[in-house]
Amino acid sequence: MRCPALSALLWICGTASAYTMWSFDFASLPTGWTATSQWQFTPLGAVLDITTTVPSGPGQQDDEFLTSNQMTIPAGVDTIVVVLEHDYSMTGWATNGYANASLEATLCISGVDHTLVSDAESWGFKSPATADSRDTETCIFPVTPGDWIQLTFHGHTYAVMGGSATLEWSLFLLEVEDGMVGLSRSTWAGIKALFPE
Repeated sequence: MRCPALSALLWICGTASAYTMWSFDFASLPTGWTATSQWQFTPLGAVLDITTTVPSGPGQQDDEFLTSNQMTIPAGVDTIVVVLEHDYSMTGWATNGYANASLEATLCISGVDHTLVSDAESWGFKSPATADSRDTETCIFPVTPGDWIQLTFHGHTYAVMGGSATLEWSLFLLEVEDGMVGLSRSTWAGIKALFPE
């Protein structure tokens, strides 16, 4: 699932000046961020590679998180554009059991969560399958100077009674931009209608 009204957003971004407030290439764990044990940081970006396999018996799961520090929106900024370059693959199988994998990236703005991207895949009786994507997610959010923002990346795998699930997720670049420099108040009022709270 991606951000709403993307075509309108791309037009907006093309007609407004922007500057990057924060940029992360994930070659190492960014200062102030936290990560659970399975996140790895390489010259190409952050990589999560997890598998849960249960040949028989009760369910098991793996949940891995990468979380930013809280960043404060500076004066003069009333809109941010979040750009995420990433790719992922979800594979699995089930004999007599069940398995699933999922991922979600969220942006919290002063305590309110917004989805940047989410996807999930599941496998039932004798149903191998694969889901994969390589994309750039671009999302726009209204903000108020003094708001804080925090980003969370959550990867999950689960299997029970004869199943297996694997998630491979790579994060290449994350940028947070001031996307509305120079837009008039009336133009921004129209844009807000595209993104109901």
